[in-house]
Amino acid sequence: EPVTTVLTLETVRADDEVATTLELEPGADVVHIVRCRSTGAQRLAVLRNWLTVEAAGHLTVAQLEKSGLYALIREAGVRPHYAAQRLGARAASAVDAKILGLKAGAPLVTMYRVMQDLTGRPVEIGDHVYDAAHYSVELAVVEN
Repeated sequence: EPVTTVLTLETVRADDEVATTLELEPGADVVHIVRCRSTGAQRLAVLRNWLTVEAAGHLTVAQLEKSGLYALIREAGVRPHYAAQRLGARAASAVDAKILGLKAGAPLVTMYRVMQDLTGRPVEIGDHVYDAAHYSVELAVVEN
């Protein structure tokens, strides 16, 4: 069973990139979360999120270590509706390598996501890295 450890939960001022993506004024408050997902002693992923204060300002470390992020923001009345995701790969930075217990330069699967609520408003950015030795990506292709 995967376990989530919260490394960071803080309200910060949005930099220009985060503010633009979330359609906020530069310097607006956002919630920044960094979590490590693991199973047993094996660290699997580093999950970084930036969310609007309305969506995530109420979250606690205990909640995030017990429940999924989307379930928690649904409880706050935010309804995830649409997400654009980009998958990729890169070498582990020194920071990610340290968190994951890998050597710098180890291969990582990457996922970048922007999620919108039912009104079309962006409320979450996810920028995640996964130890490539323990993750694969499977996509379904359906022809109409």
